[in-house]
Amino acid sequence: MKRILISFFSIILALLVCVPCPLTNALAPSVSGGGIILMDANSKHIFYEKDIHKKRPMASTTKIMTVLLTIESGNLEREITFTRNMIAEGSNMGLKVGDKVSLYSLCVGMMLSSGNDAANAAAISVGGNIENFCKLMNQKAKDLGMKNTSFETPSGLDGEHHYSTSYDMALLAIYAMKNDTFKKLASAKSMKISFGTPKRECTYYNHNKLLSSYKGAVGVKTGFTKKSGRCLVSMAERDGASLVCVTLNTGDDWNVHKKLFDFGFEQFTDFEAGKDISLSTLPLVGGEKCTVDILIEEKIIKIPKDLVEKVKLSVQVEPFVYAPTYKGDVVGEYFYHFEGREIFRGMIYLNEDITLKPCNPVKLFFERLFYSFRRML
Repeated sequence: MKRILISFFSIILALLVCVPCPLTNALAPSVSGGGIILMDANSKHIFYEKDIHKKRPMASTTKIMTVLLTIESGNLEREITFTRNMIAEGSNMGLKVGDKVSLYSLCVGMMLSSGNDAANAAAISVGGNIENFCKLMNQKAKDLGMKNTSFETPSGLDGEHHYSTSYDMALLAIYAMKNDTFKKLASAKSMKISFGTPKRECTYYNHNKLLSSYKGAVGVKTGFTKKSGRCLVSMAERDGASLVCVTLNTGDDWNVHKKLFDFGFEQFTDFEAGKDISLSTLPLVGGEKCTVDILIEEKIIKIPKDLVEKVKLSVQVEPFVYAPTYKGDVVGEYFYHFEGREIFRGMIYLNEDITLKPCNPVKLFFERLFYSFRRML
């Protein structure tokens, strides 16, 4: 009996070790590699994971953070002069000492040609020096909840204290892609810019092959060093659904991302946002009637099938409205959220015009005073 129990628990243990990650669907594709995650960019619900919190070098996907901070520094048309201390080994956009180049052009050079020279130039221009800029990178990572990330270089060249995780890089990509300028750069297959002294025109082509080979791909960044292996952070959008996929040290990354995206898009379903809100009127003060009609913004959105029964609704609306009112005025909003993360936000509008009713001003004063007191309670 003792041997049987030992054998039984040995089998269970072996199964637990062999299963690489929890899946939301038993039909998930079989993929291999290190540090893999597939996440809904909206709810941050994870569809596939493998070693997502293991610290690994992330190579030039680092430039997602460098470009983001450069954009957020403002005044992208500001020109800087490329100096000797900005020179970097590895991939470059072709900057020469003495070249005049705008911060925007540096962002193009980082995102499309993965220029390490552009990353150093941006870091020194924005942070004063590379060390200070890396402090900005690490503070931003902390703000975004990237708990297992440390930046030591702005380019992604290997460093003893330069690492991240697939989970953290997914959080970074989701945040960065909400910036319109960043998304424009990340989704561009090619871009032409002028820089230098004298000015010369250069065309750069994005290293992200998914932009041309996968329907709905919109970004974001590739990376490679001998230490890190192939790294890829990508995002795809389809029919209102948005997915982010990250692989760190995965050889067949293009096909892995395609397989996971195909799987992920099948995990979404339509959700009728706003339809379950029964509110139709609000109390009205000083008008021709006691209530005013409101309109709930309804929209069909895509959410993971697993969350349909788990999302929660919160409604925030004015307790009453003063006349006169005008159709289309915003009087509230509602939220669907999951585990504290907002999935969708809709607006609540007035649905009719109400004129101010002539009345005793003393009566109106006390009526408003009553509703104001009620609102405070």
